[in-house]
Amino acid sequence: MKSPDQDDIKKLGRTMRYLQFTKNLPLTLEANDLTEANWWVDASFATHHDMKSHTGGVMSMGKGAICASSRRQRINTKSSTEAELVGINDVLPQILWTHYFLVAQGYPVQRPIKVYQDNMSTILLGKNGKASSGQRTRHINIRYFFITDRVAKKEVELVYCPTGDMMADILTKPLQGSLFKKFRDAILNIQQDASRPSTSGMTMMHRSVLLKEPKKPRDKIRVMCVKWKWQFSKVVGGGDVQRIVRKSLYQPQEPCWPQKNMRKTLRRKNSRRRV
Repeated sequence: MKSPDQDDIKKLGRTMRYLQFTKNLPLTLEANDLTEANWWVDASFATHHDMKSHTGGVMSMGKGAICASSRRQRINTKSSTEAELVGINDVLPQILWTHYFLVAQGYPVQRPIKVYQDNMSTILLGKNGKASSGQRTRHINIRYFFITDRVAKKEVELVYCPTGDMMADILTKPLQGSLFKKFRDAILNIQQDASRPSTSGMTMMHRSVLLKEPKKPRDKIRVMCVKWKWQFSKVVGGGDVQRIVRKSLYQPQEPCWPQKNMRKTLRRKNSRRRV
């Protein structure tokens, strides 16, 4: 990193604290079917200082990521659709190698390998090739339509995946909060947060990675709402000075929660107020 500043130092400290508190997170793998492999491929458009995009790919056969890759793209792209297409082209050799490896190990793949993608325009370009090219995509090199030939041979199938379920998104850009925890747990196959004992009730759902004790809920206090009614009695005194004596009637009501504008509660009995 060139000329780091105070913000970069804070980010480094935050990263080191996260690594310290999550060093015991395990990676467990579960396979539902050894003849079926699924891939999630995503790209983040123009994230680097030279305006190049970033590609991320995740492979799973059930739960947990068997293979994960994150790399910067070699060329500059003009749109997110083009960046996604280049990202598929970058990960496609690994996808095909996985297909051939499973066949060589005696697990014939009966179905095409599913490649999940969150860009519908990229899916159409991957399936139809140049036939789906428009004014913004007709400049793309033919080498990036290698996926079209593999889709026609039924080796690969492009399937739409919502952005909220795209596991490869965590490998293309920095994520925070619950979305980061969701994809991290999906990749590592974590059923619950193992960065802290379960008895503490602490999870990584919050934005900060600092482990703080959860705040205890404040005890709610029930108060007695008091309603005052004033009743005029008589005028005492003489001359220019006269006083009106008022009698107060104490009428308690049912216990209720204090209102927002109620700051003081009167708790006097049989009191007198002089005006």
